[in-house]
Amino acid sequence: MNSQRILKYLLEKRNVDLSVYDESFLKNVVDRRLEILSIADINEYMKLIFRKEDEINCILESITVSYSEFFRNSLTFAVLEKIILPRYFSENKQKELIIWSVACAGGQEAYSLSILLNELNDRLGRDIKYRIFASDISKAQIKKAITGFYKIHELGNINIYTLNKYFQKYEDGYFVKDSIKKNIDFSVLDLFDKKITCPANSLFSDFDIIICANILFYINKAKRAKLIERLSNSLSKSGLIITGEVEREIIQQHKFIEIVPNSAIFKRKE
Repeated sequence: MNSQRILKYLLEKRNVDLSVYDESFLKNVVDRRLEILSIADINEYMKLIFRKEDEINCILESITVSYSEFFRNSLTFAVLEKIILPRYFSENKQKELIIWSVACAGGQEAYSLSILLNELNDRLGRDIKYRIFASDISKAQIKKAITGFYKIHELGNINIYTLNKYFQKYEDGYFVKDSIKKNIDFSVLDLFDKKITCPANSLFSDFDIIICANILFYINKAKRAKLIERLSNSLSKSGLIITGEVEREIIQQHKFIEIVPNSAIFKRKE
């Protein structure tokens, strides 16, 4: 596959550097587009890209769009709910918990965290302080997250209690209520922008928890190492990094250890 020519053209046309992604991932994306369009020859597809602006939009969306869902890794969220979050507020009763949801997609991850924290607030019977900074490279995804509207099929992991308490029914879906919106700041951010190290509104890079799930797997090895270093430098001294289930071995190669087996929650090696 003459992928380098495609990448060069997209960089020139849209100023989007796709060289950060793993070569096999990019090939799979292009192969899927060829299948969808019933095109057998890569050269024919390249001619289509040069000719049609809409196809540029389609392939860029296929490459950069994030996918998420509420409470995606049940074990991760169970450990957060039962162990990590209660311990934090037991040891830091007046301190604000600062979280960065990296590549937050349509906001499901950030809202899941906010639901856990609101439930913990009710159980403790006192106001706990937290702020979630959620970012994604896609303007469309951030717009969806800010709107906070999800169709019924997007709420598969939400039980009836949570649905009734934190969502408002509207036509064929539900809006997130303000009670879990108010402590979340959504913003567009390119993780590989050398001029910005973290969400602008966070003002600092001293996060207690960084969730970088289902991203590392798609990035080439060199860029992946730089991203992990950058995220590590953005953590507080005792901060935690959370990855996707399939990325556990990747993060463990970079001086992080899993605090609970198979939880995908990591701390720095001492």
